[in-house]
Amino acid sequence: MLSPPTVDLAATRLVADLSIFGFYVPAVMGWALLALLLFVALHWLLAATGFYRLVWHRALFGMALYVLILGGIVLGGSAGWL
Repeated sequence: MLSPPTVDLAATRLVADLSIFGFYVPAVMGWALLALLLFVALHWLLAATGFYRLVWHRALFGMALYVLILGGIVLGGSAGWL
């Protein structure tokens, strides 16, 4: 039988807010901006190579790509590298 998955409680710690010029913003806002920069660079690269000729719905593909990049950053950030 398979054993149930375990949860490491150290990875679920509270992520502190960022202080930008005295304004407190959630850390996910910084992650979203980083994901946006990565998305724009990747979007430009895919458009330059002609990859979008193979995509059925360009806007849907772009949104899914951004969500995947943001999810990867948030998942990596919850492991404690922020």
